[in-house]
Amino acid sequence: MLTPAAWWTLATGLGLVVAGWALSYVELSVVGAALLLCLAVAALWLLSRARLEVSRVVEPDRVTTGEDAVAWLTYRNLARRRSAPLIAREQFGTRLVEVALLPLNSGQTATTSYALPTTRRGRFTVGPLTVGATDVFGLIQATATRGELATLIVHPRVHQIEPLPSGRSRDLEGSSTGQAPSGGIAFHSLREYVRGDDLRLVHWRASAKAGTLLVRHNVDTVSPRTAVLLDTRADAYEDDEFELAVSLAASVVAASVRHHVAVQFHTTCGRSVSVAPGASGQDALDVLAELELSHQGDLVDVVSSRRFDRHGVSLAVITGRAHAGEGAEALLSGGRHRLMNLVLVGADPEDPHTTWGDGLVIGCRTPDEFVAGWEARVRR
Repeated sequence: MLTPAAWWTLATGLGLVVAGWALSYVELSVVGAALLLCLAVAALWLLSRARLEVSRVVEPDRVTTGEDAVAWLTYRNLARRRSAPLIAREQFGTRLVEVALLPLNSGQTATTSYALPTTRRGRFTVGPLTVGATDVFGLIQATATRGELATLIVHPRVHQIEPLPSGRSRDLEGSSTGQAPSGGIAFHSLREYVRGDDLRLVHWRASAKAGTLLVRHNVDTVSPRTAVLLDTRADAYEDDEFELAVSLAASVVAASVRHHVAVQFHTTCGRSVSVAPGASGQDALDVLAELELSHQGDLVDVVSSRRFDRHGVSLAVITGRAHAGEGAEALLSGGRHRLMNLVLVGADPEDPHTTWGDGLVIGCRTPDEFVAGWEARVRR
């Protein structure tokens, strides 16, 4: 790309050459030719500039807001001559991060690292690396992109809280789906014998017919389960309240995961993730990292719908202050769960509306208010 100085040099050089030829003034033509020669030298200089091979690794690829994340760049000089020191620019989401690249001999490899900003949650694309070069006269600039793209997922901040009071199925022979944890007393299906299985579970009659050992696959139908519903509608929040709501939803999910409780995570915009007992909960946190405000869905309709499995599920609904007062009453009365819990982000914890009926309702404006209100009410 020609710089403004290059365009001025080109115009001046051509003008002097034409004027010198028209006026038979050789000196003018010589000066103009010299200027044009500078442009030619600059172009040849860039044609022989360093060519870099770049690879990138982000460690770790998932962090919580505020934690450290580092990008490691390994670059190799593919040109025949020594490269010049460069200041490259690395794309990180919509931002640019400057990276200093040391000069390398032909075929030499070097590695450098730089910290990635993790001040806000989200899924961020790292790369490509943009390498810029200019000639010795500063007339021509050339840029090239190098390296494959990487991804960094920044999870919302998680606050340490106790899990919800766990609901349990009232029917010992309740839901016995394949997603239920094994080891219970409810029969789900027959499966082939695996070394280490209890021989008392062998179904001898079915094994004789099948010609191979079959065992009863029993599941636990009374395990605690939690459902978390996050309101993502833009009109439910003010200012940065939505970021706090996302953080609180992540905290409830993380608390259940730590205690090996199955979790169903839903949003009013239609995102949904199920976390089995003992799983890491990473999928739910990935979804929370990417969530944005939307104009889809109706919170009361979602709560009162049959979207959730209500057999022994504790439901936590996280929304904004717009549902305080009569809105809280409508939500609590509309839900048919045995254990219904409502968090109103932005509401005053001392507001009388936050103590409606027998429902667990918490108003909070800060993470500390949420943790204090949650611990006081969950343990009561």
